[in-house]
Amino acid sequence: MSFLQAIILGIVQGLTEFLPVSSSGHLVIFEHLLGTSLDSINFDVFAHTGTLLSVIIYYRHQIASVFSDIMNNSTRRGTASPSDSDISPAWVWYIIIATIPAGIMGLLFEDYITTAFKSIRLVGCILLFCGLLLISTKWVRTGNRKLRLTDAILIGIAQAFAIAPGLSRSGTTISMGLFRKINPKSAADFSFLLSIPAVAGATVLKTKTVLAAVPPADEILNYAVGAITSFIIGYLSISLLLRMVQKGKFFYFGIYCFLIGTAVLIFV
Repeated sequence: MSFLQAIILGIVQGLTEFLPVSSSGHLVIFEHLLGTSLDSINFDVFAHTGTLLSVIIYYRHQIASVFSDIMNNSTRRGTASPSDSDISPAWVWYIIIATIPAGIMGLLFEDYITTAFKSIRLVGCILLFCGLLLISTKWVRTGNRKLRLTDAILIGIAQAFAIAPGLSRSGTTISMGLFRKINPKSAADFSFLLSIPAVAGATVLKTKTVLAAVPPADEILNYAVGAITSFIIGYLSISLLLRMVQKGKFFYFGIYCFLIGTAVLIFV
């Protein structure tokens, strides 16, 4: 992988990890267009580490506040965070519970998913479905409920299906939150925070493989550049998506996914 390819793929990872357009699907497409194959998982680990840090840094105040409440045995519920969302200590348990379905799905279908990720036509088909899902949120009447346990379970199931290449994790989880009439800002906040254990767990497992065969220094430099790029772009992507969700423009991403999926099936 060249220095330029690392930057381009880092931008793609940063944009698509949080924007509801499927990071896995876009990486497959861009690898095909750039003529590079990430047979090793080294870049994947570095790039996901970058986006993982971006969501942790973005929500650092809320995360610190929640864990401070837990450590102090606070009895407050629904305390407003610095961003005026409904993030509360209960969300820690909701996130743990919502992570379980994706963990089970990954363990049971890891080999099949790995094979599926190599099919660019499959990615195109699933992007079409993802587009229709996101577009459908345009006709969902905005709700203002706080997140409940049942919501967390259903969002977790939605995240599990998003393991499929081309189906956006943030897209499916936020859509489920909107369908459940959860406050749009809270639905997006929960989706981003839910990505932390999912991305961290996958990254830790893959890191073992990286450490078993450490890449050359020049390759590590390129991977690091990709990680830094994905961190910066990922941070900006979170801010952008939050604004669009609150303004009721979430479905715009569905139009994009539908067009990209169509283009892949026709031209690639």
